[in-house]
Amino acid sequence: MMRKTDAYGTEKKKGAADMTKETKAEGTADMAEEAKAAETVSMAKEATAEGAADMAKEAKTEAANAACEAKAGKLVNEMRLCFLSRGENESLARIAVAGFIACLDPTLDVLDDIRTAVSEAVTNAIIHGYQGKPDGMVYLSAFLYEKGEHGCLLRVDVEDTGIGIENIDKAMEPLYSTSPDGERAGMGFTFMKAFTDHLEVESKPRLGTCVSMWKEVAVPEAFHEEE
Repeated sequence: MMRKTDAYGTEKKKGAADMTKETKAEGTADMAEEAKAAETVSMAKEATAEGAADMAKEAKTEAANAACEAKAGKLVNEMRLCFLSRGENESLARIAVAGFIACLDPTLDVLDDIRTAVSEAVTNAIIHGYQGKPDGMVYLSAFLYEKGEHGCLLRVDVEDTGIGIENIDKAMEPLYSTSPDGERAGMGFTFMKAFTDHLEVESKPRLGTCVSMWKEVAVPEAFHEEE
């Protein structure tokens, strides 16, 4: 027969064990809640940072548009496109910009110049900005501004959020290349500059690069008559 003291001891041990289990369960729940709260805070910070970056990008675009309108004329059309940093998307970018200016009926020489410049800018973003990694995002924007009575100013921006450029002046020198495979000629910026009327490059290490290219395009009278 179990004595009362033995029974009491057993119950006491059982109660202590139950309390330990409850404490552990509560502790685990608290840790889970803290982890969830920390994750929520982290996501909120990331969202805030992304929102700030988007706002900065929009402000930059608006400032560039205002500058172009002051120099050329009013903005009459624009296009925005984003795609993964995959090699096959380089041709997509060329086709998109060519289609965007098709209404201007540009000469073949002008069209070839623009497609070449866009191709080089996108290739630079893929090869150098993202070092060939296919999961980066390339942002392509094109804008048309009135320029004079029978002309338009085309601006094309190609932007990435890759590794950025340490020394822009050095990077723009002919034959200079940071290609990981060492097989690039280092003529990307040289071609962009040669095939456009004006080229600007903005970059920050680890934040990305934005290439802006301008090209004047003579257009038929009918284009302005339709406006």
